[in-house]
Amino acid sequence: MPHRRPSGSAGAAPPCARPGLAEECRRQARVTARADRADPALLDFLDAAGADLDDRRRSAPRSAGWTRGA
Repeated sequence: MPHRRPSGSAGAAPPCARPGLAEECRRQARVTARADRADPALLDFLDAAGADLDDRRRSAPRSAGWTRGA
């Protein structure tokens, strides 16, 4: 297999070092926190759904199928 040249320009800052990224992350976190406070029932629903998935994973029989890496 031939060597592939990495995409993007050499020496470019990785996306996590982009100017303004930290402030955008803080802004999105504030928006999410406001939405969470506005609808506490949604958080209860999501917690219950996550717990249900955890319970199903623990009780599911082990399989040798392709989803388990055969």
